[in-house]
Amino acid sequence: MPSLPVLRRIPSALLALGVVIGFLAPAGAAQAGRVDVLNNRGEVTPLAGATIVEETLDEVRFTREGSDRTENRPADRVVHIEYGRGSPAYESARESMEVGDHQNAVNLFSAAISDKNPPWVSAHALLGLAEAHGARGENAEAAKAAQRFLSEHGNHRLTPDALLLSARFASATGDAARAEQDIQQVLGLASSGKVTPDWAARAHLERGQNLLDAGKGSEARAAFDAAQRAATDGARDLGDRQDLADDLAALALAARSGAGSAILATGDLAAARSFFQALERDGGDDAAIRVAALNGQAEADFLDQGRKKEAQLGFARVAVLGASVPEEHAKALYYLGRCCDALDEAGREPNGRARAQQYYKDVERRYPGTRWARLARELLP
Repeated sequence: MPSLPVLRRIPSALLALGVVIGFLAPAGAAQAGRVDVLNNRGEVTPLAGATIVEETLDEVRFTREGSDRTENRPADRVVHIEYGRGSPAYESARESMEVGDHQNAVNLFSAAISDKNPPWVSAHALLGLAEAHGARGENAEAAKAAQRFLSEHGNHRLTPDALLLSARFASATGDAARAEQDIQQVLGLASSGKVTPDWAARAHLERGQNLLDAGKGSEARAAFDAAQRAATDGARDLGDRQDLADDLAALALAARSGAGSAILATGDLAAARSFFQALERDGGDDAAIRVAALNGQAEADFLDQGRKKEAQLGFARVAVLGASVPEEHAKALYYLGRCCDALDEAGREPNGRARAQQYYKDVERRYPGTRWARLARELLP
């Protein structure tokens, strides 16, 4: 399952599972996966033919094809897991999510929670259920599913993922205290070394976005600044976890972009424009920084009365230039829909409403785990 992702929110639990569906494998056939671990030289070693038996914050236990022996590796040496094929209900639930049939996904994930084969599937189905409820805008049910995971699998390797999902959906239901409690738990795991250092940045990002969603721009700015510090500090001391370097760079960018959005939320459009212009200058030839800065400037135009056309042009630039930066690309497509809606309402965009709906569907289809997909779903009929 996750790393949830990042950029709004932390790459979707469902999409990060990397389920392996073998070429020409019969439907429903059992199929082992792979565990990528760091060896003593700090090199990534793939262990193929693995079926996960148990995941905790301390270790991952698995069997290998052709052997009954259970092996284990420390959780902090596990770089990535390809889980292989899950139970039929679980696989069908994932397929339903991919085509946007979220109600069917809810039903199928609910059924998969009872499945015992393969051993890992029940816990993952609970996080999938949280995502599916969230995709339907059922935030209270999504929070319950995430919290059930924490109750039943509190020492799972995916506990930090579940905590941030719980925080997100608790915040969406107005339970700010629960959201903060969950975020503090992730920060505690990171400070104790129980999880990798990127989780501190992810936790601060989650807090920042929750505060931004609640209209608390100044407090959100402080949280995003903390996220950037955590990402920068984590990148300084990676040791042999160099595989985290790209994630931490993306988290730092998300934090800096979030800080600009927090300025926008305070209503100071001039300061926000200056912030994003400085971000563009500082980024040099870095394409990811450039598109984040362009998005921010376009968002300032979007919030400025009478500049919707300018905003539309700005987001269109990111739609062309930013496909390699998924979070920023998703944001641009979402706001292109918002621009079409606003311009249609002002009589300046023929068929604007229809074009907007297409943008929202595109965001949902291409970037289903992002904040922007959730916002787009709210504007679809």
